[in-house]
Amino acid sequence: MIFFLVSLLPAFLLLYFFRMGKFKQQLTLCVSFFLSVVFCTIVGLFGSSYRLTPASFFGNYFFFLFTQVIIPQVVLLVLFFLISKDSMDYKLLAIFPLLAGFYSVYLPFCVLFSDEALNAFTLFFKPVIFLCMLCGESVAFLCLAESIRKRKTSMIVLFCLILALILLTPSALDTLYVVGLAKSLWITFSVVYVGAISFYVFVFNRQVQK
Repeated sequence: MIFFLVSLLPAFLLLYFFRMGKFKQQLTLCVSFFLSVVFCTIVGLFGSSYRLTPASFFGNYFFFLFTQVIIPQVVLLVLFFLISKDSMDYKLLAIFPLLAGFYSVYLPFCVLFSDEALNAFTLFFKPVIFLCMLCGESVAFLCLAESIRKRKTSMIVLFCLILALILLTPSALDTLYVVGLAKSLWITFSVVYVGAISFYVFVFNRQVQK
């Protein structure tokens, strides 16, 4: 099960490069790996692996949201978009390998070097959920950029809402598991999220590629 946690994102990245032929983005991938190692080192040196789990939903939710989604992604994407001299189209297409490379290191770090129990959720469901989040948000960024170019206000609002939903849901699923929601319920919610994002990526990614 630990092997699945560690290997899912790297394996999907390898499939992505061979299937899409995006070999020019390998440098972006190497940079994201390096930044992830640096980020994990900083967190390991100045943070603590022990956390007293609060009983409230929102206490857990905001912890997972900010430490595993918002802060790392904002830091990574802001640095990338400010430092990279490539075209905006390249930057948008590079979002998935950039984030996937980062989480290939950071997600196992969050699971294995924390006080989270190693079980079916953390070792299997969580990596699948995060993979879907990264796929979904990369397509949402592409669709949002296309809508902005065409000045379609209604579509801009729609894809902003979709992007928010994609990013906010994984932390909610994590929290539902931590606070002790019935196993059948968090499994159901996780499967619905994965299925919905998979369908969304399948439909809208084809439109973006046209």
